[in-house]
Amino acid sequence: MDYKDLPFKIGMQYENWEFDLEIAPKDRIKGYDGFIYLGEITVLNIKPLQIELIFGLDILAAVILSFKESDIPKFEMLKEHGYTQINQYFYISSPMLQPHIAFFLLHS
Repeated sequence: MDYKDLPFKIGMQYENWEFDLEIAPKDRIKGYDGFIYLGEITVLNIKPLQIELIFGLDILAAVILSFKESDIPKFEMLKEHGYTQINQYFYISSPMLQPHIAFFLLHS
C-alpha cells in the first residue's frame, strides 16, 4: 500500500473501523479517545509497529504511525503529505491537536 492509499483521513467516522479497533492503553489527550488499529496495513511494503487512531466525538482527529527506527528514512515522503515526524512516529492530526500530540510523542 502506498502512503496515499492509507484509509485514515482526518474527519472520518469511528464506525469505519469500529470492529478493527482496540482501546489504547492510555488516552493521550483529555476529551479524546485513543484506539489501536488491529487491521493489516503496510506502507511502502512495511508494516507499521502500531497504528493509533484518536477520535473526538467519534470523528477521527489524529493518526499516529509507529515504525522501526531502521525504516524511518524510507518514509521521508510522508512529510510532504501532511505528516509530521517525531522520533520513530509519523502523525497527522487536526491543527488543534498538533501541539498535544507532539508533546506526548516527545515524552513517550
